[in-house]
Amino acid sequence: MTELRQDADNTANALDAFSDAGVWAPRLRRLLTEQEELYESLERLAKGQSALIADGDAPGLLSILAERQTVLTALQRSNDEMAPFRERWNDLMQELPDAERGTLADRVESIAMRIERIAASDEADREALTARRVEVSDRLTDVTRSKSAVSAYGNPQARGPRFQDREG
Repeated sequence: MTELRQDADNTANALDAFSDAGVWAPRLRRLLTEQEELYESLERLAKGQSALIADGDAPGLLSILAERQTVLTALQRSNDEMAPFRERWNDLMQELPDAERGTLADRVESIAMRIERIAASDEADREALTARRVEVSDRLTDVTRSKSAVSAYGNPQARGPRFQDREG
């Protein structure tokens, strides 16, 4: 974590030291490219996750979740590096030509849309997992009831008749 904070501090110092867009703009473009790639990976993994949930493949799902955690860790690092840019976004954008400003805005919008798709997919997966959990719970309840019913009556062949009409 200290290393991440140090990277963010280095970025902030670089922005303070260089007010020239020719210095910080390439770094910003690199970070946006990195984030686009990471969110693309995350979206791909989310689609795979949905398929595994539908198939009921728990081991596969755990594998995907581990991969997602790796991507999320990289995204956190990238977001930490982006923090100084976000804090000064409006000022920095004013230093860029209109065309580049538009291109960067489009990229940020594309990332935001991808994040929305991932969030929607995750919400659908959460609902599917909840439904599956309820289904399994209901099945277990049915099994428990069946076992209780069987044990209440026991094995009638082993004990003989349980209720008899002795009056006659």
